[in-house]
Amino acid sequence: MRRRPPARLEILTIYRGIAATLVVLFHYLRIAPLPSWTPMLPPDKPIGFFEFGHSGVDFFFVLSGFLMVWGYWHEAGDPRRLWPYLKARCARIYPTYWAVFLLTALYLWTHPQVNDAALAPDALFRAAFLYPPGPFLVPPSGTLPYELVCYLGFAALFVVGPTLFCVAALVWCGAVLAQWYDWTSVADSLWMSPRVLEWFLRPHVSALWLTLSAVAVLVIDVVDDVGIARGSYHDIRNFALPYLLVIVAGAGYELAAPRRYPWLLVLLGEASYSIYLTHFYLIRIVVYPVYGRPIIAAWLGSTVQDLVVLTIVLAGGVACWAVIERPLLRRSRRFVGTRPHVRSAGGRP
Repeated sequence: MRRRPPARLEILTIYRGIAATLVVLFHYLRIAPLPSWTPMLPPDKPIGFFEFGHSGVDFFFVLSGFLMVWGYWHEAGDPRRLWPYLKARCARIYPTYWAVFLLTALYLWTHPQVNDAALAPDALFRAAFLYPPGPFLVPPSGTLPYELVCYLGFAALFVVGPTLFCVAALVWCGAVLAQWYDWTSVADSLWMSPRVLEWFLRPHVSALWLTLSAVAVLVIDVVDDVGIARGSYHDIRNFALPYLLVIVAGAGYELAAPRRYPWLLVLLGEASYSIYLTHFYLIRIVVYPVYGRPIIAAWLGSTVQDLVVLTIVLAGGVACWAVIERPLLRRSRRFVGTRPHVRSAGGRP
């Protein structure tokens, strides 16, 4: 068994908070457009700057794959760790999801025509166990089946050991690429999703490298915004490697010396999974009453109004974490019997 890595890297927790906030901003644009911008775009194609917020999902997937390797690689080839691993992954995903699922079902039941298709019996059954296709009762949870598939694939590490696992992972990713570029048709399923490529990406230790990698991602963000406006972009191709660079640089930066980060960033990272699950309908609940009263915008100004709404949405996710997710995690860890090796806001956003 290999040497166990440090139990916690705060910067990875912060990354989760950033990824969740990007997804919140992306969905916020669907309901309440933020100020537009037009560099490199024709005047008739303005677009909100945070259109690239969809890449928060890509950030989650690359980070999740990194965390799995970081936290479990030292147990490669030990079949005794397979069952605890599977219990830990299920305990991380399902209890909080089911709590948000029930609250969302209550909201949709009391607000007809918001998403009636998700309340159909067969859709409810599939959504409860994260079995595609949708419609999913909790819209952001549509990415979780891909995460579960990657968790199952990663379980082979405990059975076959690191060498065969790497060979199998390369074959799997190669099959995904072959299908992606229409070289061959393998199967149309979760197992052949390009998200698998992001999940399997994994690892210069300095603040400079971290800064340069962040700048590189920002440049890609601008390029992605322009691509969305022009109708030609690809989130996985654009963001998988840049986000991997940020993750590896950040981990190296923290391992080089003790670091301190603003408590608010750490808090958002701890609550990232709850923010991810709850924000979609919270935006709707908060935006319509606020935007339905023009006096609020006249008094605060549109920018401050948007900041207030986004703050309320993020605070709602933090409240869900404090009241629901954190207590459930403590109970589930007793059920699993061990604490996670890498504690960075858990195994998901």
